[in-house]
Amino acid sequence: MMATPCNRYMEMQVQTAPAENLVLMLYDGALRFARQAQVDLTEGRMQDAHNDLTRAQDILGELMSSLNMDAGDIAQNLFKLYEFIQYRLIVANVRAVSWAEMEMKLSCADSRSISTGAERMS
Repeated sequence: MMATPCNRYMEMQVQTAPAENLVLMLYDGALRFARQAQVDLTEGRMQDAHNDLTRAQDILGELMSSLNMDAGDIAQNLFKLYEFIQYRLIVANVRAVSWAEMEMKLSCADSRSISTGAERMS
């Protein structure tokens, strides 16, 4: 990837962000790729939709691997939620249907809202 000023800025944002913000950035990325996949599917760009859904799947995998499972029920419940969303993304990718990633977007948006609320409470 070419080191454009925008790319350098984004890299700096990620490197200096607190852990809570990184999780929100991952949610935002998953949502952005799911939304783009829906546009791609609607416009018949199947390869682009596949690429976007794969990137969203990768983000969910990252969210799953970043959980501290020793943290109790919240981590286990988040893992189950992420696993469900990832499964729905895989279904959307294999079947090239937009309804599955719509469910993922809603679940991710809800998770993001919960995380934002929890961050404010701490």
